[in-house]
Parts: sequence; C-alpha cells; structure tokens
Amino acid sequence: MAAPPPQTFPYDYLFKVLIIGDASVGK
Repeated sequence: MAAPPPQTFPYDYLFKVLIIGDASVGK
C-alpha cells in the first residue's frame, strides 16, 4: 500500500488508532 498523501495522513492515523483501540478493548 502506497503511503497516503499528507492531507489524508491524519485520517489514516486516526483510523489506525481506532482499530488498535478497538482491538485493545476486545470488542
């Protein structure tokens, strides 16, 4: 997967954090 542009970087980062958080919660 190519690195997303700086404009969508925040969104990608938030999405990753959300997934990690969800996995951490175990939902």
